[in-house]
Amino acid sequence: MKNKYFPKHEKNRMRNEGNVVSAREYFLTGKNRILYHLLRQRFSWMNNYIRTTDQTVLELGCGAGLSKQFIKSKKLILTDVARHEWVDQYVDALNIDYSDESIDVIVCSHMIHHLSNPASFLDHVNPKLKPGGRIIIQDIYTGTLMKTVLRIMRHEGWSDAINVFDRETICNNPSDPWSANCSVPKLLFFAHSAGGGIL
Repeated sequence: MKNKYFPKHEKNRMRNEGNVVSAREYFLTGKNRILYHLLRQRFSWMNNYIRTTDQTVLELGCGAGLSKQFIKSKKLILTDVARHEWVDQYVDALNIDYSDESIDVIVCSHMIHHLSNPASFLDHVNPKLKPGGRIIIQDIYTGTLMKTVLRIMRHEGWSDAINVFDRETICNNPSDPWSANCSVPKLLFFAHSAGGGIL
């Protein structure tokens, strides 16, 4: 299998690609219990890393904004680069306008692979965390099976041939929030766990 694949949006076979309004409305109907279970699995574990419900928790790239159904925090702030009624603040993840040491927890759920430069992102958000603060990341792992599914559905792309630690490397289209390089999480965290360093 090739180490690079980037489909065009118009070739996408997923229903309502990028339509977070429809995705949110469908979830809130409660008709799909499997979807509810999957999203509960996606978000509920994060509660183990949020020390109290009074901590300031900032979710970046909240999409359909469904984390509020599962994350137990009175101060969960949903942010995105798209403006929707459930989004609390418009925030560009690569340029967060928060003071240093002002956030307890930053949540990144399936958004790292959409960033044009993840290393610069991590450089930028680290000072925003209070001492002892945390960044919670959950994202896709793009192994051979996932690459096959992405190819069949023409949903999102990948390139294994990028240096995710280089602050000059652009991993996907910075002017398109739906642009994605699904190899980014694997390259970031596999290299880290194998003895490499993120920063």
